[in-house]
This record gives sequence, structure tokens and C-alpha cells, in this order.
Amino acid sequence: MRKVILTGLLALAALASPLDIAAQKSVKELTVFVDGSPPPASPAEMLREADAVIVARYTGKSRLIARGTPGASPVVDSTNYTFEILETLKFDPLLPPGVEPQIEVNLTGGDRALPTHIERTKIAHTESLSPRHTYVVFLKRNRVRAELYLAWGAAGLYDITENRVRPIERERRRHEDMPVSAFLDVLRAPG
Repeated sequence: MRKVILTGLLALAALASPLDIAAQKSVKELTVFVDGSPPPASPAEMLREADAVIVARYTGKSRLIARGTPGASPVVDSTNYTFEILETLKFDPLLPPGVEPQIEVNLTGGDRALPTHIERTKIAHTESLSPRHTYVVFLKRNRVRAELYLAWGAAGLYDITENRVRPIERERRRHEDMPVSAFLDVLRAPG
């Protein structure tokens, strides 16, 4: 069971549309605290517990799943982020097939444009995804619907673009600063 707690902050940062510099809106930031189980302590244990593990590049494409819509949370928005799968480290039949397959990964939060402001919802202690960055994505199988979701929520995403592993979930900082090559060696090791 995951609990979600919202807090709010009105940011006076202005967003300018590329088409209309004069169109500026304030940003109301809502922080979401998600209570869920942490990932296992080691990459090898994470690999064993996940149903699928991929190396994927975030394409920069996303779409808001508004709260209250069918199948969505009644409390908070979420966003589907599109990733291009580069390598499969642990296979699951629900992974998309084909050449240059893409998968959508859902995270709590997102930007909702309202008439008077932008409502930005974000998980506390979590960094935003960066377009064209490469991530290791740990996935679990939904036992009711035939779909994959992030294992351990945001704690199931690790940026490996640089030489050191960077978890996007910053509170626990699991495996932070581990060399990417060592992290991937453990995940690629025969089971």
C-alpha cells in the first residue's frame, strides 16, 4: 500500500511560451511524499526482485495522466515518460518487441496547465528526468493487468549517463556514485 501526502508552494517563477513571450504564468509547486518499500540493498538483489530490467534512453516525450481520469489516481497527477530500450538486462514477455522498442514509464507528478497558473507536482527528494539521458529501469509486473510498472517507484530509476550511478530518488541515495561499469557488470552477470 502506498500513501501519498501533498504539500504546496507557490513559486513566482515565470514560464514563457516560445510563441508568446508575454504569456507568463506563475508555478504552484506541490510536493508529494510517497510511502513505499525501498529497493533491496544490492544491485544483484534488485535484479532478482525485479521482473524486468532495461537500459533505456529518455526520449524527452511525456504525457500527463490527470488525476481523476479512468485508471488514474483520484488524488494526484502522474506522467508517462517514453523511453527507448537500448538493452534488456532481464527479460519479461511484457517488454515491447521489435527494433528500437519504446516503453512508457509512469511516475507520480507532472505539470498541469491551468488558466491562471502551472500546477507542478513532484515526488519529494526526486530529480527530474533529463532528455537523452540513459537510465537503468527496474520494472515489476502488474499482477492484475498485463503491464509493467516501476519497481519501488522513483527508486527504480538510475541515471547512468555519466561515469557514476545517480538515483533519481535522492532521499535514500542507493548506489549513488557507484561506477556505472561496476553497476552494469553486476546486472549483466549470469544468474
